[in-house]
Amino acid sequence: MTRHVFLNAGNSEKPLNCTLNSFLYICAYHQVSPEFVDMLFSFGVPRSEIVQYHRPQCYQEYSAAPTESVYTTPQLGRSGWELRNCYKLSGMEKSDGWTMRQMAVYHAFDLSNGRSFFITVKANHSHIRSQIQSINKGVVPDTIQNSFSASLEAQLLGFHWSTRGWKEHIDVLENRIRQIYKNITSNPIGSADDGIDRGIIRRVNTMSSSTPGSPVNERGPPPSQHLLSRRFTPRLSTNHGKNTMLETKGKFSSNRAEGQEADAIKDAQEVITKAVKRLGDLEDFPFRGLQNLNFDIQKLTEAKLVMDLNARALQDIREYFKSIWANKGFPEEIDHGCKEALESFLQRIKGFERIFSNECMRVDALLQLANEGKALVSKRERDSIYP
Repeated sequence: MTRHVFLNAGNSEKPLNCTLNSFLYICAYHQVSPEFVDMLFSFGVPRSEIVQYHRPQCYQEYSAAPTESVYTTPQLGRSGWELRNCYKLSGMEKSDGWTMRQMAVYHAFDLSNGRSFFITVKANHSHIRSQIQSINKGVVPDTIQNSFSASLEAQLLGFHWSTRGWKEHIDVLENRIRQIYKNITSNPIGSADDGIDRGIIRRVNTMSSSTPGSPVNERGPPPSQHLLSRRFTPRLSTNHGKNTMLETKGKFSSNRAEGQEADAIKDAQEVITKAVKRLGDLEDFPFRGLQNLNFDIQKLTEAKLVMDLNARALQDIREYFKSIWANKGFPEEIDHGCKEALESFLQRIKGFERIFSNECMRVDALLQLANEGKALVSKRERDSIYP
């Protein structure tokens, strides 16, 4: 016989649909391990960091076949020879964006009579509950092998749930990070590689300070203009032909200088416009891009930590079932009748561990890309301040 108790709520921060007295009665009647109760303290409004709040964990017990009648309670249908497995895992669910959710499960299985008991605590458990009900429909109550196989299958549903949503959540973060990185690399900011020809600006400054009547130089004629006047005045009074030639050369030189200066000023205006745009990018990007980048890095770090803890919890569960299966006191009828089910159970758990491992490797690559983008922006900011 398999019995399931589902405790749910509107969301993970609202009270469960069970009073405290009812919960205490259930735990006392079924002799629930106190370690499972400790796992439930994280359900509710988080009082600390999200990673501490969603910390996956597990706990296992195995009671060998009792040699004394004090360990048995036949009135309640319990032989005292049982295994216990409780765990809390976290998964990602979509609700106004991807949100981290948690689920706690307590499982006890009597190895003598095949009685199985579950407590599942999850905010929205309708999907998992319907799947578990479909599994139990095919179980023959008086067959311990089928009951044990069904208990393994029910636990796999929770393990599979914990792997869902992480890939899609990381996809969203990856798209944002790659877009920000593309903006960084395609729109360079700084002094060394901004494409601004500072030689044009220096040339304009030089011409403006040395060319008579320059519109840029509004402080009056420079000293060079007075030198030219004193140089040409004697020749203007002594030789009319030379004076005419000098006037022609002077006008030609002046026109050419003014044309060169106008072209240089036009080029300088374009350079200044480009520089102003780059400075605007420099001012806007760190506050918008870096803020978004830091937010995504934080989300990736949280996701990696929780996925890694999920994988470790699953590994502990796999090692636990592997060890009790190898125990000499393990029932022979389950050992022989559920061998394929146990092998499949262990292999599927290992597959879930690989899913978390692959996603963690992917997160590492994205974190490296994001940190390279931050370093590139910081370098270009320094280059802008200290060219």
